[in-house]
Amino acid sequence: MTESGFAFGFMQGFSYLRPRSVDEVCAVLASEPEAHLLAGGTDLLVEMRNREIRGGMLVDLKGLRDLRRIRLTEGVLEIGALATVNDVMDDADVRRHFPILREAGAVFGCHEIRFRATVGGNIAHASPGAEYATPLLVLDATAVIESAAGQRTVPLDRFFVKPGQSCLAREKGEWLSALRIPVPAGPTAMSYRRYSRVRGMDLASACTSVFVAEPAAAERRQVRIALGAVSPVPVLRREAGAHLSGRAWTPEVVAEARRLMLDGIEPRRSSIRSTPEYKRHILGVYLEDILRSIDGVRS
Repeated sequence: MTESGFAFGFMQGFSYLRPRSVDEVCAVLASEPEAHLLAGGTDLLVEMRNREIRGGMLVDLKGLRDLRRIRLTEGVLEIGALATVNDVMDDADVRRHFPILREAGAVFGCHEIRFRATVGGNIAHASPGAEYATPLLVLDATAVIESAAGQRTVPLDRFFVKPGQSCLAREKGEWLSALRIPVPAGPTAMSYRRYSRVRGMDLASACTSVFVAEPAAAERRQVRIALGAVSPVPVLRREAGAHLSGRAWTPEVVAEARRLMLDGIEPRRSSIRSTPEYKRHILGVYLEDILRSIDGVRS
């Protein structure tokens, strides 16, 4: 169904399409690569209100119920692009295997926003401080990308290109349909922390996620660390994670991991949310606090 109309006082008209299948979405985007995808709308409608988007085609994905499913199959949790933040927080498999996704959801806007906002949209929007970016990075997530040419998958650490831009080839009609996360085979510990100017509805000034496989066995530990809102894209800090892997976390080891985590990170000085110095400081505090909560690390 296609309709035309106006939004938020725009003088430019727009067309509206509510596809009934993934194939239909792919076909539309193949012919209209600049179309705007509407999932939860919590980013898109703000851009429309601010007149950053002026007319064009809106492709409403909300009729594709299969894209809202969260399912665990053969050791992989798949989160459909239309699954909302509340859907993820309420899912039993997420509760059991990935509590870090609930931690990120708990500080995501307010309940009303969590009821509408989708995890897929949060990732596809490619904000440097996207709430779910760093948790999904440390969970080794993969993005499922659809187009008329077929389906492809991309590790999430190669998904983000620059602020507001992902690896999705819009000229080819590509779009994000799901996220896949492998379920760890053994014990894990994980945590998400973020700093914001005020409690409640605010964007992250700085955030970090830490994932530890086999946390109780120092010689078998595998650690992944990701940072958000302090660089052009959310980023894994591989050297810091590697330094903490396979060894006891002495104060000296943790201090070096903190240095490696922040090495080369230069937050924008023009940020209105926090100074670069404070962002770096608070991320170091968060890392030490997370490790201490897992292993009793001393300061």
